[in-house]
Amino acid sequence: MGVRLAASTRAGAAENGRALGYSAAASAGVLWGIAGLLSRELLDRGWPALGFAGIRSAVAFVLVAGLLGLVARGAFRLRRRDLGLLAGYSAIASAALPYTLLATMERAPIAVAIALFYTAPPMAALLGWIFLRESISRLALVSLVATCGGVVLVSGLLDSSEEVVVSAAGIGFGLAAGLCSAVFAVGGRHLVRRMSATTITLYSSGLGAAGLLVVDALTARSATDIPPLTWDSGLLLVGAALLPVVLARFLFTWSMNTVGSAQATMLSTLELATAAVGGLIVFGETPGALEAGGIGVIFLAAILVRLDLREPPPLAAP
Repeated sequence: MGVRLAASTRAGAAENGRALGYSAAASAGVLWGIAGLLSRELLDRGWPALGFAGIRSAVAFVLVAGLLGLVARGAFRLRRRDLGLLAGYSAIASAALPYTLLATMERAPIAVAIALFYTAPPMAALLGWIFLRESISRLALVSLVATCGGVVLVSGLLDSSEEVVVSAAGIGFGLAAGLCSAVFAVGGRHLVRRMSATTITLYSSGLGAAGLLVVDALTARSATDIPPLTWDSGLLLVGAALLPVVLARFLFTWSMNTVGSAQATMLSTLELATAAVGGLIVFGETPGALEAGGIGVIFLAAILVRLDLREPPPLAAP
């Protein structure tokens, strides 16, 4: 009887843990969508994408380092053998990914930018097939084809009368953001097995900020062109740093370790819905018929590639 009770208790705890993992992934998607709206507002105020990405990551690093210094100093411990992997992960997740996504938002409506970003799931399936020799399902192949069709639709290439036509640079940056996100998901899945989500969030934001600001100083020096900081833009900056780089990334990284990267990625697609509704309400961005169709196709393709998932893996040991 005692053995059965203990087993039942463990099973219940596992189910509760998965429920929390699913909630964390969904919350991360909503927070990313809200953060996109805040970032779009700062971009509209003249903040250049490269400088903004670096400063945002630096603010995030200061915030998370201060918080962890008070409540979890153990998160600062880092094994030397993990530094190389963490640096590579940071270059993608905290440098290339935020910059390419912000650069897309400079050139496209926010819903289109996020839709292009969600080409990541089928890209991840394709990368796994090419580089990791993983099998690719028929659903993943259908998703890849649908994604390509969605990208063509949102670009406006099929209808020159569309009011909003995304430039080639906007499409390129959006696809680059999707590729970075695919690498980020694969890398994060391996990294959470070696260190905690808090440690990853802390060091990746700091390393990403350093890389972005160095590149900015060596190239455009756009950080020096940022408009004077006002109290409201300061609040927007803190929100744009706190929500995606600290809260959402931590929740997503933790959920990957709890329910698996595939399930976490699928639930985080709430970011697209949040950004689309917010873009319509806040910025009055009403997509054309083909553009809206393309957004929907990309969204469905991102979901489709996950429909052949098996049962979620067991919870990792703490």
